[in-house]
Amino acid sequence: MRRRAGLFLLCGLVLPLVIVANASAQSSTVIVTPNPAPPGSVVTVTGSGYSQLGPVDLRFDFRDADFARPGVSVDSAGRFSTSFPLPASLTPGLHLLIATQVTAQGRHRGFGPGRGKLRVLPAAGSAGVPAGRSPGDGPPLALMIGALALLLAGTATLTVRTLRTSNRPAGDGADLAR
Repeated sequence: MRRRAGLFLLCGLVLPLVIVANASAQSSTVIVTPNPAPPGSVVTVTGSGYSQLGPVDLRFDFRDADFARPGVSVDSAGRFSTSFPLPASLTPGLHLLIATQVTAQGRHRGFGPGRGKLRVLPAAGSAGVPAGRSPGDGPPLALMIGALALLLAGTATLTVRTLRTSNRPAGDGADLAR
């Protein structure tokens, strides 16, 4: 019984670390400058960790959205840099700029797309950021994984305590009289 509880506890503590290590191992990065920026302003997007075998396509918020900038060339070190004006139709708030590469077979390349956050400011003379959430708003991945790790550790602790109390030999009741 104790071995099972120990194994459960070990898995509950090690699994979140493996997930975090895997998430941080993704080597594709995207940086947007200036950030924040209003619609219509020119931004520069740089990225690294890409295959030099094909161009990078930039999109806002979703991998299958319309192109923000298609066919950006990648150098021999796997880096790219491009500048373009933000679309006037881009709503104020937090957006993701997603950089993907597609293989000759039409599949997305490994390690997932690179993502860069961009906060779009309200255009001059507008009333502000509209209500609702933009993609990317919410708790960061590391915070969610940390909360999951705490939940698993708490569950493991309660399981071990329950197993310890259920494995105690039943007394003859003499200890209750004390």
